[in-house]
Formats: sequence, structure tokens, C-alpha cells
Amino acid sequence: MEMSDIIIALMPWLTLINSEKRTDDINRYGLKSVTHLPRSAFKGSRVQTCILDMRKGYTGGKSIHFLSARHLEADHG
Repeated sequence: MEMSDIIIALMPWLTLINSEKRTDDINRYGLKSVTHLPRSAFKGSRVQTCILDMRKGYTGGKSIHFLSARHLEADHG
């Protein structure tokens, strides 16, 4: 199996906001988008999470998406 140039990662928000070097490294790899997840996405979670969509070498615009608890409830009934 080969390694992919596409990374979809579930990460704590602190990954992005607590380290300028780490944020620069992620951006330099090719950050395409960040999706914010509400704390209620994972029952009992005490950590705010996000999904990073990274594509090796991507240099285009970045987007940020916000999922609300309503979005999650609609998807999981």
C-alpha cells in the first residue's frame, strides 16, 4: 500500500491555535480546509475538535466550515 498525498485528520483545535510553528508546517504541507465540530459531536468530549483537509503541495485558498449540533442531529436522527 502506498502513502497518500491527501490527509483528512481529526485534531484538537489546540493543534492550530497553540503553536505557530505547527500551524506553519500544516499550512506549508497544503491545508485546504478546516471543519469545526461542536463539542457535542463526541459524547463526553472535553476537547474542541476540528477536521483538517490537507493536500500535499496545495497552495490555493483556505476555507473554514462550522458544523452545529443541529447538523449532527439531522444526520444521525
